[in-house]
Amino acid sequence: MRKTVIIATCLVNSGMFRELEVAKQDVRRVFHEEFPHKTLHIWDHEIPDDVAADIIAAAGRSGIVNVKKFIEDLP
Repeated sequence: MRKTVIIATCLVNSGMFRELEVAKQDVRRVFHEEFPHKTLHIWDHEIPDDVAADIIAAAGRSGIVNVKKFIEDLP
């Protein structure tokens, strides 16, 4: 699963977004605004599904997801 999908899934689970596609667009927007010196397609690589599931489970249904911090913290 790609990093953008992991973060977007957490955004949907938190209730911040209803649609995964819209949440993915927001993750991309934040990435471009906050990390203009980085390349999205390089950062947005696949994470093993079991690791992705653990990350999503750890985020749970938190009320607020800090996308910038999430981007910084994903390996």
